[in-house]
Amino acid sequence: MRDMYKKNQMTLKEIQRYMDAKRKREAKRDTFTLNGNTYTVNNDPKHQADQLAGYHGRNPK
Repeated sequence: MRDMYKKNQMTLKEIQRYMDAKRKREAKRDTFTLNGNTYTVNNDPKHQADQLAGYHGRNPK
């Protein structure tokens, strides 16, 4: 039992490497490039619903 516990322990360096990678994944925003301009993607559900409503002609404006 004790050997299995030791086998599953992570060293401090492994934990730091894992957390650094996790932070990097979270910090990276979705972007796309159109005609040389880079735009960030807005993942807000309300914004996406408004955009789709306008596209399909159901925009109340």
